[in-house]
Amino acid sequence: MRYVAVVGLMKVCDGTSQDSLKDGLRAVASNMLRKAASVEKDVRVLKALKVLSVMVTFLLTSLPLSE
Repeated sequence: MRYVAVVGLMKVCDGTSQDSLKDGLRAVASNMLRKAASVEKDVRVLKALKVLSVMVTFLLTSLPLSE
């Protein structure tokens, strides 16, 4: 997987984080990123995946809990 593809998947995850109707799309993008992380050797791509990890952690801790 190339760096640009990872960035695109990151944008899909980020852009769908507030929309519960797009959970399936977000799940597919997340699964692809996890799969890429397990087989990727390019340092640039691995750094992009680390950035995603930080972004996801931030989003999960900053979103309000549902009632």
